[in-house]
Amino acid sequence: MNAGIYADFADEDLIEYSAVLDGRTTAGCSYLDNKRMKWSEWKKTPDMIPPRHFGCRATLVRVVSGGDASENTPDLRRITEINRIENASKANLIDDGTLKEGMTKRRKIQDIVSTQFNNMEMIQAEEIIRLRSYETVICYDRSGKYITSANGEDSRVSIPLEAIRHIRASGGILTHNHPGGSSFSSADLITASTLGVDEIRVVSEKYRYTAKPSGSWPNREAIKTGYNVNIVKYQNKVSTEGLSRAEWWQEVTHQAIRDLSRKYGIIYKRERLK
Repeated sequence: MNAGIYADFADEDLIEYSAVLDGRTTAGCSYLDNKRMKWSEWKKTPDMIPPRHFGCRATLVRVVSGGDASENTPDLRRITEINRIENASKANLIDDGTLKEGMTKRRKIQDIVSTQFNNMEMIQAEEIIRLRSYETVICYDRSGKYITSANGEDSRVSIPLEAIRHIRASGGILTHNHPGGSSFSSADLITASTLGVDEIRVVSEKYRYTAKPSGSWPNREAIKTGYNVNIVKYQNKVSTEGLSRAEWWQEVTHQAIRDLSRKYGIIYKRERLK
């Protein structure tokens, strides 16, 4: 515990965990961000008090006004399990059944804290997932309220049944990340069309891509055929000079989706991220 920083906290003070949220933030700190308890409760769980790990950039801050001690308190069992996984060896975690073969500690922790996006704005959540080496999908309702999320593999992720049911019934927004940096795949747009999403988004280290229909989405066959034709077209047109393989593919997919969007009235944008 950093007694120097927190020495002026009184036991009855309402204290909030404040993490720096970006691609380097650990799952534990992401989960604890914005969680609130009285200082007396924080002191009972010293493992949750930052700095929690080497390079930890989080801190605790006193809530001067607004809120109460029952608002957004951390799940102590969940953070205890996170701490156990963070501090145990991967071999031991495989032996006790916590990790499956091929699963990383970080991935397991992300599964535990899959509700970490519950109190975040969509843009803030996208900042976290855009640098991940595996795909994460997050579902929001039309107003931007969080519904659910799921983690996948390096190039695919399955949409939770809860998200599918909600979007089909009431509409909604899907955002996810592409570790390779490319624009939408044909599967992304077919999913958007099949479910009838109001907007689909994808983020990467360099870009944010967004797409929404001006009327209705084109059907599955139109998307599949148009996408494949455009990919072949721009594979032959986009120069590889001065570009890495990933950068070249980012440009090919962007131009392919741009042309498909123009043909079918999809409002498509690509935004460069800092």
